[in-house]
Amino acid sequence: MQIEEVLRSMTSVMDKDPDCGFTQAHVNMVSNCLAQFVRNVQGTEGNQKKIMKCVKKVVLGLNKADKKSNTTLIKAPQRVALLAFIRERAFGAGLDSTDADITEYWSDW
Repeated sequence: MQIEEVLRSMTSVMDKDPDCGFTQAHVNMVSNCLAQFVRNVQGTEGNQKKIMKCVKKVVLGLNKADKKSNTTLIKAPQRVALLAFIRERAFGAGLDSTDADITEYWSDW
């Protein structure tokens, strides 16, 4: 999954409902969080603690973006897309975990 696919789940909501409660600026915050996560997790060299630190950082950033939108930005479809994206990148970097939701400890969404 690519960042654009995750963002599409948000922009399609804006296209259907311009009064949805969030703006392109909120979507841009998510884009920046995910791009930074990709850069950070690639440099972890399979170190489990470093990978999970990257997961924590991206989740906290996403929490912030969602709070700035009065929690209108991340709903069930976006949550599914975000989790899939984060898991894919974390496991691709070498995360060895059996947890289905590696974001649950920090996620407010």
